[in-house]
Amino acid sequence: MRKILLILITFSIQLKLSAQEWETVAFMPMNFEVTQIHVADEQNIVVASEFYKLLQWKGEEWNTIGDFENGFAIPHFFYLDDDNIYATKNDYLNGNDENYNYIAHWNGSEWSNAHDLNVSKPINKIHVINHNEIYAVGEFTLPGYNWKPVAKYSDGNWSVVGIGDSQAGSYSTYSSLWVNNENDIYTTSGYSDAGVIRIKHWNGENWHVFYHYQLDEAERLSQPVPGENGSVYAFGYKVSTGESCITRWNGEFWEILGNIEEELNTHTSAFNSRIIFKYVSENEIYAVGGKLRDATTNKFKVAKWDGESWSELGNIDANSTISSLEIYNGYLYVSGSFTEAFDGMNRTLIKRYKIGETLEQFEIQATANPEEAGSIVGNGTYLQGEIVSLEAIANPNYIFENWTENNEIVSENEVYEFEINSNRNLVANFTYDLSVNDIDISNINFYPNPTKDILYFDNPNSIEFDVVIYDLNGKLILQKEMNSSKVSKLNISHLNKGNYLLNIISNGKIISSKKWIKN
Repeated sequence: MRKILLILITFSIQLKLSAQEWETVAFMPMNFEVTQIHVADEQNIVVASEFYKLLQWKGEEWNTIGDFENGFAIPHFFYLDDDNIYATKNDYLNGNDENYNYIAHWNGSEWSNAHDLNVSKPINKIHVINHNEIYAVGEFTLPGYNWKPVAKYSDGNWSVVGIGDSQAGSYSTYSSLWVNNENDIYTTSGYSDAGVIRIKHWNGENWHVFYHYQLDEAERLSQPVPGENGSVYAFGYKVSTGESCITRWNGEFWEILGNIEEELNTHTSAFNSRIIFKYVSENEIYAVGGKLRDATTNKFKVAKWDGESWSELGNIDANSTISSLEIYNGYLYVSGSFTEAFDGMNRTLIKRYKIGETLEQFEIQATANPEEAGSIVGNGTYLQGEIVSLEAIANPNYIFENWTENNEIVSENEVYEFEINSNRNLVANFTYDLSVNDIDISNINFYPNPTKDILYFDNPNSIEFDVVIYDLNGKLILQKEMNSSKVSKLNISHLNKGNYLLNIISNGKIISSKKWIKN
C-alpha cells in the first residue's frame, strides 16, 4: 500500500456522545469529493473519490490502496476485508479492439483482474458475496446477448441473470444494484417510454417491473432497497421539473415520502438533484445530496425521515455537497466535497453523528492448518450480533476438512456462518489430496514458460479443461474455462510480473500443477 500523504492530527478529536452535534472523524489528504464511503471499523475507513483512486484511513493517515487508478470513471467498490476489496476498473467509455473495463480484486498486496469480465463498456455497480459469487451491472453486454444484463459470476463462468426484458430501452444503463441472494435482486432498467427508468426485481424465476408512478411518465428511479412487508424504497426524479424525492412502493404504486424540499426549506432548482439515502426502517431513513441545500444560508443538510416527516439531522455546517453516507455501530458517517481549513488548506471532511446504540466490537482470527494448505476470507472486526461468514479456500492438492476452535470441531462446511458475541480464534484444517499422485499429467501441456502475453495449450485428446493460476502465497489470481481445441491460448498480459502456480483441471481433478513465470 503506497502512502500518499501523512496527516498528523495535531488536535484532539472529542468523541462527543451528544445526539445534537456532528464530530469530525478525519480530514481527507486534499480537497476532492468523496463519492463512496465504507466503515469497516472506527479506525478503518475506505473511500472512493473523484481522484479516481481508492484510499484507506487507518486512524492516523491516508494511504492509496495499491496502484489502483481508473482512467475514465470514479470507481465503485465492494469491501469484504482488507485482503479482499473489489472495484470497477473502467478505462474507456467506447468500445475498441481491447476490453479495458473489468472488476479489479485487491488481495492485500496487489490488484488483479477478477475472473476475466473484460468488456468494452463501463461497469457501474458490483455486489460481492464472496470470491466465487459476484454480480455486476452497467453499460456492457456479454457475448451472445444483445441486451445489457445483470451479470453473475459463479462456478467459473459469467452468465446472465434471467432473460432479457423486451420493454427495456437499448439506450439505457444499469446504475443501481441491490442483492440479498441469487433469488432476490433489485436493479434499474431503461424502458421504451421516453426517458423512463424503472425498478425491477428478480425472484429466482422471472423479472418483475414496478410500474405506476406518482410523478409522470418521464420518471427516473434508482437505488432500490427492499423494506418491510413487500415495500421497496427508491430515489425518484421527475425529468420535466427537476423534482426529486424519496419514494416507497406500497404494493400498488410509488408514493412520495413527505415533501423533503418544503420541510427542510431547501432550494427547488434542479442543481445536482440526485439524493443518496440509507434505509434503516420505515421510521428511520437518512438522506443527503446536492439538492438538500438551505434556501437561506446555502448550507447543505442531512435529512432524516421519522415515518411522518423530514427534519434536519443536527447542524453539520457543510459548505458544499454531501454525496456519501454509511451507518456503522450507532453512527451515521458522511462525506462529500464539504471542507474545513486544516494546516492552512481546505480539506474535505468525514463527519459522523450518533443515531443509535453503540455495540461492543469483537475480533475474528482464523488461520489455515497447515499454513500452506489454504487461505481464509472473513477475518476482521465485527459488531456484537453480526453474522460472520468465514470461507476456507483450499490451495491446489489440498482438501478442506473442518473448522476447529480449542481443538474441537465447530463446522465441517467450507463456509462457516455464526452470530458473533465474543472474540474467536478458529482454525481451518486441510489435508493433502493423495489422489493427485495417481493422475496422468501428460495429457495437456502449456508453453512458453516464461512468457509475457499469451500461453498456449496442447490438448491432444481434445478434452475440456480449466486453467487456474495462483500466486506463490496460494491466492487465486485467474480462473478460465478453456475449450476442447487441440491447441488453445490464454491472454495473460494483464497479470503482474512474477512467479505463479498454474493448475490444469479436468472433471474436478488436477491433471497438471507446475510453476510458471510471467515476464
